[in-house]
Amino acid sequence: MMKKKCIGVLSGVMLVLACHSGMHLISPSEPESISNWGGNIGRNHAYQTGPDLPLALAWSKKSEGGYGRALSTDGVYCFAGLQNGQLEVFRLKDGHRMFRKRMAHRSDATVAVFEQRILCALRHGSPSLQCFNTLTGETVWEVKAGAVAGEPLLLETVVVIVTEKGRVGIYNMEDGTLEVMRDLNASCWSGASASDEMIFVATHNAGIWALDRNTLEICWHAEPGGDVAAAPTIGKENLYIGMVNQQFCAIDLKNGELQWSKDLHGGVFETAACADGKIYAVTARGVLWALDSVTGNVHWRIDTDSVIGTSPIVAGDKIYFGTLDHFLHAISVRDGHELWTYKLKGRIRTAPLVLDNILIVASEGRQVYAFQSK
Repeated sequence: MMKKKCIGVLSGVMLVLACHSGMHLISPSEPESISNWGGNIGRNHAYQTGPDLPLALAWSKKSEGGYGRALSTDGVYCFAGLQNGQLEVFRLKDGHRMFRKRMAHRSDATVAVFEQRILCALRHGSPSLQCFNTLTGETVWEVKAGAVAGEPLLLETVVVIVTEKGRVGIYNMEDGTLEVMRDLNASCWSGASASDEMIFVATHNAGIWALDRNTLEICWHAEPGGDVAAAPTIGKENLYIGMVNQQFCAIDLKNGELQWSKDLHGGVFETAACADGKIYAVTARGVLWALDSVTGNVHWRIDTDSVIGTSPIVAGDKIYFGTLDHFLHAISVRDGHELWTYKLKGRIRTAPLVLDNILIVASEGRQVYAFQSK
């Protein structure tokens, strides 16, 4: 199936029944909410640990709509935004569907949670931001923010929203107040990433912007020479971006200076993963690259027989990703050796999510799957 080339969002959630007769609530859970990029604002797609191989299918459930690009979990429940504008919640241990709630519009939605607030961000329709009380199910606030590009970025008590028209807004999670806004006058295809001091936004046609985390004042602006379709990945000293024109770059976090650039011989449309001194990037030609984070030198690469449809996810010593020929793959971080595969019902465009010994993934076949170590 592969040819290998070694080159040396929730603490608590509401359950609203479809009927009008009442409401069923889930008690708040202790684990911190995490999302498909590993639960950190740098979006480095890395988990310190993961399930041991081989994996066995624990459960699978069919949905009424196709799954969006992101899954999230609070350690007890899994949350999924569907392309038909619904939000679904499954219990992790057995896949029991706890509830299904329809948003304001039939649009792909992503979710962020802060204390007793659940924020649903919609790519289309108005209002595009809907915030609910997780215990009562009541609407707390709604905002007409514009078409949301990518996932919301939670920063303590506020959430950063990037729209497709390049407007970056910081909203108060308590009441939805727009605290500050910056118009980049550019097209955006993805959400923001952040370091301790700055917010980073990649645009489709106007480079990378580093903005102050509090004021959104411009810290620096860099034009690496191509359109960017995915959120930047934040490393220790650099941010990493792949471009549609096949280039992959490392840029200094402090000043925006280009550190290195590598031709990956294929357009990059997914956010890269960063762990233990390596960058893992996938291209539209179905190649997974392992690059040195400091020099950009190639450690290894693998060619798949299909288009890679998700960002790579690092979990311990393994990398997970899905392809459009329906296969979920597990690859060794050491040398790119294929360790495990599983064929799902449908193309895979939803990035896998890892929680301890559980791996969650969804397919365009309207199925969500949970795998555990045998």
